Amino acid sequence: VLCKMDGMEAVSLPMISLPSKETCEASFIGLKPLISGCYGEDPDSFDTEIKQLDGMRQTHVTKDYAGCSLLRKYFAQLHLLSARFPKSITGGGMLLEFKWKDAFTGKHYLQEGITMEQASVLFNLG
Repeated sequence: VLCKMDGMEAVSLPMISLPSKETCEASFIGLKPLISGCYGEDPDSFDTEIKQLDGMRQTHVTKDYAGCSLLRKYFAQLHLLSARFPKSITGGGMLLEFKWKDAFTGKHYLQEGITMEQASVLFNLG
């Protein structure tokens, strides 16, 4: 990568390539009790949207513009969910679990709460 600062000479900086974190099977079906509890809506009427969220998470993302675009869209959806269910989804009794495979150790870890899911998506975007 070439960097130029205030008319100075261009400097080539090395880029480090890091492996991506891999997603494991997860489902947003745990949103149904939150939908009925927080909003009094019929959670079954949101089956299509829940399946779309599941699909966004399970999609294999490539390291190109299209792949980054998908990750940004998924991150935006996570952000909207945290705004709609602020206390329940950010931790403390959340019914959603997210499982990831660590990029460096290869170990799987399970997190409740959307914050770690967002951090993993941002790691892959980087």
